[in-house]
Amino acid sequence: MPNQHQSPFIARVVLVVAIGAAAILGLQQFVASSQASATTSDSLHPIHEAALRGDAQAIREELARGTPVDLRIHQIGRRTGMTPLICAAFSGTPQAVRVLLDAQARIDARDIDRRTPLIYAAGWNTPEVVDLLITEGAQLEAKGRGGYTALMIAAARGRTDTMRLLLEAGADPRNTNDWDQSAIMIAAMSGNTDGLRLLLDKADPTARDREGRTTLLHAVAAGAPTDLIAELLDHGFDIDAQDDAGLSALMLAADRADHETVALLLARGADPALTDANGWTALDWAQSRRGQAGSDEVIRLLEAPA
Repeated sequence: MPNQHQSPFIARVVLVVAIGAAAILGLQQFVASSQASATTSDSLHPIHEAALRGDAQAIREELARGTPVDLRIHQIGRRTGMTPLICAAFSGTPQAVRVLLDAQARIDARDIDRRTPLIYAAGWNTPEVVDLLITEGAQLEAKGRGGYTALMIAAARGRTDTMRLLLEAGADPRNTNDWDQSAIMIAAMSGNTDGLRLLLDKADPTARDREGRTTLLHAVAAGAPTDLIAELLDHGFDIDAQDDAGLSALMLAADRADHETVALLLARGADPALTDANGWTALDWAQSRRGQAGSDEVIRLLEAPA
């Protein structure tokens, strides 16, 4: 029973740490800081403003005036270091990107957070812009802050069409960020079910991130659909894998009071007797959620004789 071990509050703190809260925060900060770059400002040079709004003609006029094609934004928060091409790749049009590339803009220029035009385009612009940058030779494996590649950002943002383009161009689905997370793990953490399925045949079922989590553990923790959990199991992911905090897929599903996933995992042979670093079993986790919708069914499933 839960009262025989640590309190539910303390144990849940362990859970939050175990799922790599720092990694999730890093991704959220990456997304938030990039979204903040979308607005224009009176302090921006006209070429950056034109690039951000995708105005190809205004860009041509600025270049004709002698404005350097790789002019960087200086000391404006998260936009610091952005070139016109980075701005256009983020929120501009293919026409704006084309004008800058024809003017010999550096295709792999980096901003203050080492993000390239392709990384921005993969997360926030259209597949057409991504395809244009790929065709012109953008580095597929360039990493921005946190070690995120274009493919990882597309996975986090749920941009399956962009992911497909990057993969067809040769992007490495097993490359990892600073937390040892690959694109499929990031897709699982972000609830990107289509992206996860796209990467499934290319995934390493034994791969673990810095917290010891597999893609299966991330998917269960994020509440992935039961049919997707079944697909992961069919692809060889270890049903009883435990992360560095000792948490298994069954424990994570029990903590979410996810009776459908608990039922699937038990039917597929998950071990309910496994214990985490605090000595808790899946039943302990389920009992700590008593009163939450679905918890009674989960407790019944876990208390049933084997």
